[in-house]
Amino acid sequence: MKRHAKLRALAEAYLAELGSVETQSAMGDPLEKIWRDGDIPDDLDRATANLLRVLLRDGLYQELPEFLHLARKEHLRAHRTLEASVVSARPLASEERTRLMRALEKRWGTRVELRERVESSLLGGIRVQTDAWHYDATVRGRLDRLARRLVGSQSF
Repeated sequence: MKRHAKLRALAEAYLAELGSVETQSAMGDPLEKIWRDGDIPDDLDRATANLLRVLLRDGLYQELPEFLHLARKEHLRAHRTLEASVVSARPLASEERTRLMRALEKRWGTRVELRERVESSLLGGIRVQTDAWHYDATVRGRLDRLARRLVGSQSF
């Protein structure tokens, strides 16, 4: 059990480090040039640095986001964890986050990890999505459903 926890922590650190590299790269940081020149930053884990070297050598640097997505998905599957994307008009309060996680865990019968994003264009409510499920409780979503019902109930 101790070994499993250590491996899990290592995998999570690896994904976090790769995610950090992806974020820096997307923000226009000149890391790609540094790595292409073979000057890998010293603060990267050896496995991460080697992966980046292979991606660059094989011309697959642009595939890093897809690699991260697939690696994260496999990591979650291996740990029987469902990832749910939550979009809201404002950051969720700690109590709201906990209540939502418990409701989703009860619904799906597995651990749930939330990935939150604030979308200021929303008037209110939340939208929750997994790979196989979508729930829209935003004000816009409710109004759209009401409009469809009203139009559908009109008889000509």
